Amino acid sequence: MMKPVLLLSSLAIISGCSSNIYYNPYIESDSQRAMQLEIDDGYCTSVSVGAVPMPEVRHYDSGARIYTFNANVYQAGMPTSNISGYGSVSQSPADAFSSGFANGAAIGSAMRASMDRDTVYDGCMASLGWTTSKDISNAIYAERQNASRQATETIQNDVPAPVLNAINNTAYLKKWYYEKSPKFDYAVDVDDKLKADPDWSNKSLEERFAEATRLTRIHFGEISQ
Repeated sequence: MMKPVLLLSSLAIISGCSSNIYYNPYIESDSQRAMQLEIDDGYCTSVSVGAVPMPEVRHYDSGARIYTFNANVYQAGMPTSNISGYGSVSQSPADAFSSGFANGAAIGSAMRASMDRDTVYDGCMASLGWTTSKDISNAIYAERQNASRQATETIQNDVPAPVLNAINNTAYLKKWYYEKSPKFDYAVDVDDKLKADPDWSNKSLEERFAEATRLTRIHFGEISQ
């Protein structure tokens, strides 16, 4: 069995009994891809000699999801308030595309499983997201990137321009927003309290967001009072 060798290409790897060049468009990190190859190569080698069963199709999440929610908040002694945001799940085009490819590869490999060990090995690797076709790999990667970008743009388009500009002008808040960090959610709660404070209600968005960011960093122990 030839040991896996990582090529200069960010998506290509040589591995396995068949000595094919494998591409994995789902894992962007070279180190993570090499580590996953070691795992998948070992498992598929075992599959090829009949030691373990063919794995189920591995589904890679593109990370692109759009959520919406709307709710009424009831609190004793306070008027009812309404909140809305993102919450319901829908599959992205990239997931549908890649899942279809993986399912097709797995079914095709099962039909050819009796031919030889290399074929079984290749089919196993396909089930786990690896392909010997650079064109397929590039198509899946481009589709996943596009779906992720569209999801981000959809969310940003629902945020009023002045608010988004203020977020982009507040260093830590901007980072938390685009990383979808829990710190951003906490900062939003802090900002809601500042809006209700007479001392802050007439301040600019940038000033209020800066204070919300400062208080959030204090809460998480990043800075002192």
